[in-house]
Amino acid sequence: MALYMQNKNLLVVGGSSEIGAAIVRQAENNNYQVISTKRSADASGLFMDVTSDESVRSAVQQVIADFGTIDAVIYAPALSSDGLIHTLNDDAWQATFDVNVFGAARVARHLLPHFIKARKGIFQFISSTAAVRGATGAAPYSCSK
Repeated sequence: MALYMQNKNLLVVGGSSEIGAAIVRQAENNNYQVISTKRSADASGLFMDVTSDESVRSAVQQVIADFGTIDAVIYAPALSSDGLIHTLNDDAWQATFDVNVFGAARVARHLLPHFIKARKGIFQFISSTAAVRGATGAAPYSCSK
């Protein structure tokens, strides 16, 4: 991990995805206190729907109430609406941007005041190589990441 923090509180947004779960495992193996969010509302994990401002606000407040501070956040959620550009409607583009761009902005918006008050904090946003070199049939993902 490039964060170089020991015994710090790390919030992994999207920790139940394949990439998110790998990040959680690696962070825990390196002695981070990991708080992981997921989109499904079951008993194991903190619920956060990044497409809902209220859900993000509530989850961030819950983490701060439970742990006192968040030292860093890794944003791992991603949505890809696959198809050729001329076959995708506006809803497909909107859904992808709502998770990949606006979801990241919601998390940053609700964590930034906490980081400013603490005078520290790290944001790390995850994407794939499709963000820099594009991928056939994944234009919304490539554009949004």
